[in-house]
Amino acid sequence: MIREFLCFESGRVLGDRRIVGVGAIILLITAFLVVSGYRNHAAFQLEKQAFVDYERQRIPQYVNYAQYAALGFRVLFEPSPLAVFTESSRLLASVESKVDMSELVQIYNVHKGRQLFSVRGYFSDVFGFLFVTGTLIMVYSGATTFSSRAALALRMQFLGYSRVFWGVLLSRFAVLSVLFCVPITAICVLVLCGSIAFTPAEIRHLMAAGLLLWLMLAFFFILGFTLKGVFRFRKHTLLWSFLIWFALVFLIPELVTEYVYVRSQRLPSNDSLNFQKLRVVLENEARAVEHVRNMSRRKDVDMKAVVRDQVHFFMKNIHLLNRNIEFDLTRRVSKLIRQYERVSLLIPTQFFLFINREISGLGYCGYLEFKQYVMHLQERFMRFFFQQHYFHRAEKVKSFVRPGENVYQSPSFITAMFGWGVCLILLYMIMMCAWSQRRYQRLVKEP
Repeated sequence: MIREFLCFESGRVLGDRRIVGVGAIILLITAFLVVSGYRNHAAFQLEKQAFVDYERQRIPQYVNYAQYAALGFRVLFEPSPLAVFTESSRLLASVESKVDMSELVQIYNVHKGRQLFSVRGYFSDVFGFLFVTGTLIMVYSGATTFSSRAALALRMQFLGYSRVFWGVLLSRFAVLSVLFCVPITAICVLVLCGSIAFTPAEIRHLMAAGLLLWLMLAFFFILGFTLKGVFRFRKHTLLWSFLIWFALVFLIPELVTEYVYVRSQRLPSNDSLNFQKLRVVLENEARAVEHVRNMSRRKDVDMKAVVRDQVHFFMKNIHLLNRNIEFDLTRRVSKLIRQYERVSLLIPTQFFLFINREISGLGYCGYLEFKQYVMHLQERFMRFFFQQHYFHRAEKVKSFVRPGENVYQSPSFITAMFGWGVCLILLYMIMMCAWSQRRYQRLVKEP
């Protein structure tokens, strides 16, 4: 019986020229996006090498450590290799940071604090493209599973309602899943055998992204199937299905993003935060200069000890105060990101976009880890400068940066809410299937 259902639905799906034509176009565009992603990755590697060479060559040009401290060095953000497939918003694309003695956390293109949430845009990657086109085909296929109430009633007379309902529903989705499993499987094979080296964790995350994409296809297929029952097999069912698909895929995610952006405006601006930290540093500098001047007028005073005391005072008080100001902003940003994730959890499409971004390493988790890494480097650089400038007095400027340290390689992230999101999507599908089963049975029995 299952074989008959599968053969019948295969003929219906492959006989629909719209599905076959769109499917062929999807495969071609997917292949183009994969090739484009690999080319972008190769181009980035060349740019990274040029960046590293430049940073290495300019250190010997510094005359003294005071010049090194003022000009500092840059740190480049490198996303996970999975960004080739799952880069959904380019949130942290072309980002770098400058580390110097100014106490300012400088992340360019100014993705810091509330400006982090001003970056928008979706579907520029392979998985995003498959998500948009796949969900559209699935909601259409779900809405056309049963062409009419009379056709459903006729098949029920011979096979029974439950057998027809579940047989057609599952077999049709199985046939459509095979069509979309082809590009997903090809991507996984490319990851295993391609030229880019992926870690075991990244491979698991890519498979999780593939599973989530498959769940989204199933969700929209069942949604289209449910809407057919809601609108009682009427002709305008496809129109309503498209409008609801558009709202879920584009409108609602944009509204959620706008809501989070409005909430982010309550965070202090970067300039106000930097001015607050700069004022603290300048006040301490004026106090330290005055103190050193007074101590130098006295006899039998160890000026090295005086300077050492001022350095220790700066690190234990001024630097710690500025760190706490920055950490407070980070905590507030993290809290807003967690709220964003919880809201996304309730909306399957928004949840997919959130996870797709984090898996690439270009999302909010990548930003927080990058900022923490930059702040750690900045603190080490300060201690290095004080040691070399005030206590060692070396003639030749040594590089602070160890090999590879000025390139931050962002890992792929799977948030702790991933399992809850998958379970909630499954719950939505189960509820829609249960409601549809009763709804279709009631519609068939109506005169």
